[in-house]
Amino acid sequence: MYARYLTSLRRIPKLIIKRLTIQIRTKKGAEKYKTAVIDKKEAKKYKTAAINYPKRLEPWSNYYLFIKPFDNAGHKDYSALFFYHFANIIKILELPQKAKILDVACGPGWLCEFLGRSGYDVTGIDISPDMINIAKERIQAIKFGPQKGHSLQIKFLVEDAENTDLGSELYHAAIFYDALHHFTEPLAILERVLASLKSGGKLYIQEGIKPAPGSELEQHLIKEMNQFGTLEKPFDQSELFGILKKVGFVNLQAYEAVNLIVKREGRKIEPSLRNSMVPMTNTVVARKPGNLYDSQFPHQLKARISIDKESIPQIVLAGAVLQLEVSLKNEGDTLWLSDPNSTTGFVTIGTKLLDERRQFLSDALERSNLPHNVSPGQTVALTHRFTAPTKPGLYWIKLDLVDEQIAWFEDEGSQPLIFSIQVR
Repeated sequence: MYARYLTSLRRIPKLIIKRLTIQIRTKKGAEKYKTAVIDKKEAKKYKTAAINYPKRLEPWSNYYLFIKPFDNAGHKDYSALFFYHFANIIKILELPQKAKILDVACGPGWLCEFLGRSGYDVTGIDISPDMINIAKERIQAIKFGPQKGHSLQIKFLVEDAENTDLGSELYHAAIFYDALHHFTEPLAILERVLASLKSGGKLYIQEGIKPAPGSELEQHLIKEMNQFGTLEKPFDQSELFGILKKVGFVNLQAYEAVNLIVKREGRKIEPSLRNSMVPMTNTVVARKPGNLYDSQFPHQLKARISIDKESIPQIVLAGAVLQLEVSLKNEGDTLWLSDPNSTTGFVTIGTKLLDERRQFLSDALERSNLPHNVSPGQTVALTHRFTAPTKPGLYWIKLDLVDEQIAWFEDEGSQPLIFSIQVR
């Protein structure tokens, strides 16, 4: 939970909880924190504090929840940090439009708003009804969606995410932004999130680091926890990685962003970190095992098309059926689906007809289905047939893959195969 404080300045390490609780709740209460497990009674207290958090804020802090990350009180460094973080999230996740994203412990919904404005289908979940009401109010005030005629695709749930079925294979990504340290059972919530992600789905976590014992930051955290009663239990990187691996996440990668603007002197750029904020985050990206993208939800559509040049006829009869043996390699990151019973999102090989000047004539020639689904890196061979033009002349034939009702691969940057034929 936070009001105007920098997100990384509100973390309490598990290793100092005993000393913290001695100062806050007496020595007797500190005995409960000797183990990493928080009993049900204490967990309930923390969750109740999280539910009531907005009610305990001063009026100016409560108003800030409606306008975050914009800050009119002079804390522009904090606003800039939030903008940087959002830009980093967009860049690192690299999700196509309409991807489904789960924002866990979404608070007042500012991140949901920004993601929704970017064209994503967002679900925010939080234990506090007051937080969700604030989030809904700020979203309802937005008149314009990411496209003309389309409203923001954002919905909110009031739930205890640790004990709620988040669904199965629903989301392309899940985000814990300054949130995971509030959960009494991080293993449990991460297991639920893993189940809710699609195969290959991405997880983005941004957490603060543990402050040094006796540091000013630790004292600040003690004051925060004493004031609001919310759980502050951050992780060092090895601990966080250990939990993620135990849950079943793969491809774990740590990041640290140094966001700055640098001064230019002629053709030289002189970077200066003198006025930059010191990085104090555990920013981690991980994946659910499997492949996230398929041709119904494509990301990178790229193919290598190969054919034996000697099998290409130089001269063909008008209206004759040509038969080509083609090899296709999936060089993108998207699974090619082969199911022709679908109305959209399955991959075929198609033919475009060009005139002798290579000007487009038609793409209505026959298409051939894939024999099976083709994973990234996999190669498949098939026979492709199409009918030659009925009018004699020189023509150019362009072979390309089609993600049906979505895109030709060439339009996505893939290289088609082109050759000429003489029709008589």
